[in-house]
Amino acid sequence: MIKEIVIGLCDDDEKMHRIIDKMVKNYEVSVEISTRLVHFMSAREFLAYQGKLDMVFLDIDMPGMDGIEAGRQAGRKNMSCRIVMLTCKTERFKEAFPIGAVAFVTKPVEEMELFAAIEEVQRRMIGEEVENISDGGKWHCVRQKDILYVMADGSQTRVFLENSSFRSEYSLDWWEQELDERMFFRTHRSFVVNLGKIESMNSTHPVMVTGEKILVAKRRRTVFERAYMEYDVRYR
Repeated sequence: MIKEIVIGLCDDDEKMHRIIDKMVKNYEVSVEISTRLVHFMSAREFLAYQGKLDMVFLDIDMPGMDGIEAGRQAGRKNMSCRIVMLTCKTERFKEAFPIGAVAFVTKPVEEMELFAAIEEVQRRMIGEEVENISDGGKWHCVRQKDILYVMADGSQTRVFLENSSFRSEYSLDWWEQELDERMFFRTHRSFVVNLGKIESMNSTHPVMVTGEKILVAKRRRTVFERAYMEYDVRYR
C-alpha cells in the first residue's frame, strides 16, 4: 500500500497555499498514509524542482508562465508526477487534456473535491512502488506492478516476473504485508498473486498472463473472486 504521497502545489497566491496546506493535513488525518506538501510560487520553481513528486496541483492562471505551459514543459522533461489542474476558469479545462491532466479542482476549492483528486491520483499510482530485492547479494529494483506472483520457498520466497525470477530472504507473510493490498492477494499458503497479471479465470485457478495456473485454497476461493472482480472494476 502507498505509505506516503508527495504533493506539489504551484500557485502564485500565498493564501491558496495556506488553504490547501490545511486541507491536505485534514486529508492525512482521514486516511492511513502520510502526506508531504511541496510549495512552488511560480511555474519556473516547479520546473526546476528535482525531488520526488507524486502529483502537483497546478494553477492554470499564473503570471509569466501559466499552468498549461508548465504542464507541457513538465511532460517534455519527463517529470513523472500526475497533474491536477487548479483554476476558477472552468472553460480552460479543455486545454489541460493534451498535457495529461488526471483531474480538475475549481476555485474556490472545496475540501471534498480536493480529496477526490488525491484519491484519483492514488488510484493511478497502484503498483508504482519499487521493491529492492537482494538475490545472492545482487540487488534488483522491481516495481510492484511488474511482479507476477510471489511463491513460498521454504522459509524464503521466490519473486516471479514475466521473464525472470529472484530469490528473496523475506517470508511470504512479509510480502503479503508489503505489497499493495489493492493489487495483490494471498490465494494459498504458498502464493501471493498480482490481480493485474491474471489473464483469465477458470473454475478453480486463475491463469496468469504467462499461462501459468496458480493454486487457490478452497476456503479462499469466494473472497478471492470478490477481490479480483473489485480490482477489475476499479483499477484495470
